[in-house]
Amino acid sequence: MTQFNVDDKVTHTTCDETGHVRFGPFDSNAGRNVYLVELEDGKHRMVRAQFLAPFAEVFKAGDRVTGTHSGHKYVVQAGPFTDDRGAFYVVRSDGRDGPIHAENLRAEATPANTYTVNGVTYDASETYRDHDGDVWSFTGKMIVGEPTLTYGGNPHSETTLGNVVAWNGPLVRVRR
Repeated sequence: MTQFNVDDKVTHTTCDETGHVRFGPFDSNAGRNVYLVELEDGKHRMVRAQFLAPFAEVFKAGDRVTGTHSGHKYVVQAGPFTDDRGAFYVVRSDGRDGPIHAENLRAEATPANTYTVNGVTYDASETYRDHDGDVWSFTGKMIVGEPTLTYGGNPHSETTLGNVVAWNGPLVRVRR
């Protein structure tokens, strides 16, 4: 049976609500192995452990995640999939793919200076290589609310992120 700690985020499996463990486990008239859970609406419930599951975030391919125990950085490749232990994702780190269960992953904080095109988030402090090998850098300028980039520092190549992705994508972040 899964054990939970105070402040663990959990899902109440019978009503599909999420909350945080505030106390437990303890025995009560509701049964053995009971936890006091504060649900997202602020109400508290006594819930038997068999009706609780570790909260698992939902990720999509391309999301940057961190292993909750290891601290390793990963990029989600596919998922979620389900096995006898619950939801898991295929993630990549250092060029190697492998499965990790959802409760062992957390989303990386998104930097403040980011832009999303077609579900992919780009960090304006980074440079990106296109399918032709050209390296694109953000200029710090905007055209109609969209950031612009240039390749090779050529000011005549300036165009919007959306155009670069559409014409020259996919873009791959250049490691520093």
